Amino acid sequence: MKKILFGLIFISCVANADPLADQIAAFEEVQQDNIAKQNARAEAEYNAEVAEQRRLEKIALEQQAAERKLEEKALQAKAAAIKAEASRAREVAAQEAAHKQAVNDERLRDKTRLQAQEDEERAIELEFKRAELQQVKAISLAKATRANELLDAELAEKKANIDVIQSGADATRNVSEGAKELQVGIGKGIEAEGKSWFK
Repeated sequence: MKKILFGLIFISCVANADPLADQIAAFEEVQQDNIAKQNARAEAEYNAEVAEQRRLEKIALEQQAAERKLEEKALQAKAAAIKAEASRAREVAAQEAAHKQAVNDERLRDKTRLQAQEDEERAIELEFKRAELQQVKAISLAKATRANELLDAELAEKKANIDVIQSGADATRNVSEGAKELQVGIGKGIEAEGKSWFK
């Protein structure tokens, strides 16, 4: 378009040589005006580009800020989820520990009950054995007492038999001695009679 304009101005200048200076001045003025307009347009375009660049930078910064906020929210949500998961894990661990403790307590109570029952059974068994031992001792003592009584009775019977035998022997001896004395008496009597016959 500038070429056409310059071409028209040039043709117009050639046709009118006198007004050429006027035309050159007008041309320069138009050219200066065009340059000023071009500079104004370029400046406006530059300012528009700068404004657009600033707008785009602002949008980018706002978008970055929004992304940062979203990232922060995501991180906060993730941290909250991790915290909640940790809390749930602690709660589950506490429940498991409480369950294990309850199971262990029940096992210990069962063990204590079983030990008490075993102790009671052992005590009953020991008491029964003591009773049996006392019974055996009592029987042994009774047998020993009875054996002593039987032995005493047997000894008494033997002593009685000995006494009977001794009494019999004493009686026999007494009878013998009585018979002997009788015989001696008779003999002395006969002897005394026989002496009197010979007188």
